[in-house]
This record gives sequence, C-alpha cells and structure tokens, in this order.
Amino acid sequence: MHTPAPLWSETRLLREPLRMLWRLPSLMSAPKGTGSVMVIPGFRTSDRSTAPLRSWLRHLGYEVSGWGMGVNLGQVATVMPALIGRLEREHTGSVALIGWSWGGTVARALARRIPERISQVITLGTPIQGGAESTAFARRMSADSLARSAAAAARREMTPLEVPALSIYTPHDGVVAWQASVDPRPGQTEHLEVDSCHVGLGVNPVVWRVLAERLSG
Repeated sequence: MHTPAPLWSETRLLREPLRMLWRLPSLMSAPKGTGSVMVIPGFRTSDRSTAPLRSWLRHLGYEVSGWGMGVNLGQVATVMPALIGRLEREHTGSVALIGWSWGGTVARALARRIPERISQVITLGTPIQGGAESTAFARRMSADSLARSAAAAARREMTPLEVPALSIYTPHDGVVAWQASVDPRPGQTEHLEVDSCHVGLGVNPVVWRVLAERLSG
C-alpha cells in the first residue's frame, strides 16, 4: 500500500492557467488528427469535469464524447454493458479511450472487453494496481472494503491488455499514490511522469500536448 502526496499538493491546480499561457505556443503547434475519442471521468465526477479536455480534443479534429452516464460512482463491471452500447451507437471504427483517475480503471476494463474496437488507452492518475488502497479514499473505507477493492483490481489486471496503453502520473498526486499508477506487468503499459497534481491532470498543458502527439501517431 502506498500513500498519496499531502492533500495540499492539489493547490498546484492554481498554477495551471499561467502554465497554459506559457505553453500556448507549444499547444498551438500541436499535431491535429482524426478519429474517435471517449473521455471517462474520475470517481464522483461527471462529464462536466472533462469538458475543457474534450473541447481541446475537438479543436484538434477528433470526434469526442464523454461517457454520458452521469457521476462515476466507482463501479466497473456493472457499467460495461451500457458503456459498450454507447460506444457502439456513437462511434464508428476504433476508439481511443482517455480515463482520468478511476475513469482510467473503467477505460482499461473496457479495452479488455472489446479490444477490437479500442485503438489505445491513456490514463491520467489512475490506480492501476491496488484498487482504492493507495488513494485518499482509503482512510474512509473499512479493511474489508479495501481488501475487496485490491482483489478486484488484481483480477482485472490478470488479463493482459491487447492495445497500446500509456499511464500519465504525477509524484505530487494528492488523491492517488503515483506508485499505484505504475503497471507491474513489464511492457504492458508505457509510463510518463508530469509536473501536475491530480485535479490538474485534465487541464495541464504538458498532458494536452502529449495527448495530441499520442492520438495523432
């Protein structure tokens, strides 16, 4: 079990508007592309939290959707049928998945269910290993709940991903311990460390530039 950074680390979010201005030339020259992208929000958040990121991706030329299922309550298996149905209805061809925090857990699970429809998975501050035990929510959960969450995560990760995956994380994450965002399976997932906080990952200019480069590649 790993511990997230101190919660005050999340005040780094206040720097992001200035960083956006500073990095504006880099963002303006970011590669554009075509194709479909679905962005899945984190635990206890909705598509509203990913609106800036989705707007940026649309600016780059992508057909973008949120997950369209209201607030993410942390369920994984139970949301699969509805999520697959939405993907089938709203997207043609392969789809890139971007999942923020627990949304990345859902994205990786979806990629395992229908790998033939998923082009790649990119996660932002996602606990790939350990379930909830290495998150700020752990202190509010019972030992039994944490054990079940960790066991469920281990079962999910037993099935190798068949699509390219990138895990973007920050050592200043006050919600998810960065170590939990590192895939223990060698070669299954690429990793990238950025200077951000957890709530800033979706509005971080370096993350936006990386997403543009990955999606266009």
